[in-house]
Amino acid sequence: MKRLNCLLVIFFMFFIVSCDTDNDDMELLETEIIALNEILLDSEWRITSFTENGQNKTDDLENYTFIFQSSNELVADSNLGSFNGTWRVSDDNGTEFDPSNDLDFMIFFTPNGKLGDLTNAYDVISADGSEINLKLEENAEGNSGYLSFARN
Repeated sequence: MKRLNCLLVIFFMFFIVSCDTDNDDMELLETEIIALNEILLDSEWRITSFTENGQNKTDDLENYTFIFQSSNELVADSNLGSFNGTWRVSDDNGTEFDPSNDLDFMIFFTPNGKLGDLTNAYDVISADGSEINLKLEENAEGNSGYLSFARN
């Protein structure tokens, strides 16, 4: 019994010592947020792919140019007019419907408007100076999908 207690104590001490208490992950996410913001603000963007619940909706959005402004305003211009929304990149800390600790890319347009389908919190899959790929994990409404932007 003493041997078992001793092993348990050693195990718990090993567990406590091995816990990561530094802020490396938080600093990495903050760096990623800053980098993605810089990428977005550097150019105009267009949607190259948008699927929601297995339905391809890319054609409905191919004539729009998206401008991400530093004030977190989002302007979508097309031959149909100009539409205003908002955007934000943040660390969700696993507090939303999606339990993972990752970057969220949030887009908000008027829900009943032409661009309302884009309104969601997406997980960032990849991003560089020419392309941004986002994934909508199944959310509280049961929606899932993918959204990709390319530099105009």
